[in-house]
Amino acid sequence: MIFDLPLKASSKLSLDTLLRPLDLPTQSSSSSSKFTPPSQVTDVELKCPDEWIRLGTKCYLPFNIHQSWPFALTTCQRYGSTLAKIQTGSENQFIANLLSKPGGKMGEIKEYWIGLTVEVLDDDELYIWSDGTPTSRYVGFWRQDQPNFLNGTCAMGRVERKDLEWRLETCNLLRRFVCERPACVQGSYFCSSGSCISESKKCNGFNDCDDGSDEQNCPSAFQPACRTYEKGESGQLSSPNYPNSYDPNLNCRYVLEGPVNSRIELTIEHFETEPDFDVLTVLDGGPAENSTTVIIFSVICNFEKFLYGASKVPKSGISGPRKESKVAPRFPRFPDEQILNQCDKLIFHCIKMCRKACRFT
Repeated sequence: MIFDLPLKASSKLSLDTLLRPLDLPTQSSSSSSKFTPPSQVTDVELKCPDEWIRLGTKCYLPFNIHQSWPFALTTCQRYGSTLAKIQTGSENQFIANLLSKPGGKMGEIKEYWIGLTVEVLDDDELYIWSDGTPTSRYVGFWRQDQPNFLNGTCAMGRVERKDLEWRLETCNLLRRFVCERPACVQGSYFCSSGSCISESKKCNGFNDCDDGSDEQNCPSAFQPACRTYEKGESGQLSSPNYPNSYDPNLNCRYVLEGPVNSRIELTIEHFETEPDFDVLTVLDGGPAENSTTVIIFSVICNFEKFLYGASKVPKSGISGPRKESKVAPRFPRFPDEQILNQCDKLIFHCIKMCRKACRFT
């Protein structure tokens, strides 16, 4: 969940994460294997983010939560990756070996989504990887009588005798999945979007990652810290100089990450902004803003600013970083009756007389 939080007066946030039991792998980013990488890189040394497992130029991370194929792809994209794109026998065996490691219930069938889907045309079939790359039905490690799109259009791998056998299944089945992202050379910084930059560019005052992740948690003698990243089960956030007012013209961004498949609950204990200038936007998704959706935007009620949740509001309808001119975000127009119904759902409840006159700006 990402917070773009330009506030004018003192503000304080606290959060509690609603957890679900997880069984995530705790693998190191480097791993030895008896399998030969598909391409041997000898002149540079590559690395993966923490917990990701490297094979050649690729990094893999299995998720032990159960999701449909589309939701599994969304989860991978939130971590700057895609569902696994298996192109060689070495990669297929490596992933099968990775998924065969002890864990889970005795006799449990190990089936994982991979990043291949098929689009059935009138007289043809189009096979596409989750990164958009087309491929052929004859390229793969299909089990007998597969691929058969009559069963579904999303590819699933099942661990059989230390190998991964593919088959097509209905995309809404809940299964585990494997994500993939490129490895980076030693001395690189991993951007939240999945790209790599030189470690020397982190905290240099420029947005080199294009998602702001390289400028998070950076100490500065000239500006109070208001671009931070926090990962955990609970914690607190406050605006710079809290409980006093913070400096003008700040564009703060707070990124909060909870455990996979969990939900984050926000409790705002004190909230005060400068009317008509400051905007709070809450986005849900991955650390990179291009993988998020807006769930909260500002609303005017009795000339004071409150928050309103709406998961279907297009991101383009929310104002960007505040400039010198007055912020005037565009919001969708609703029938009057619907406005009154939505007013009842304001996170900061208006008083009764104000609720009847609630309006959007």
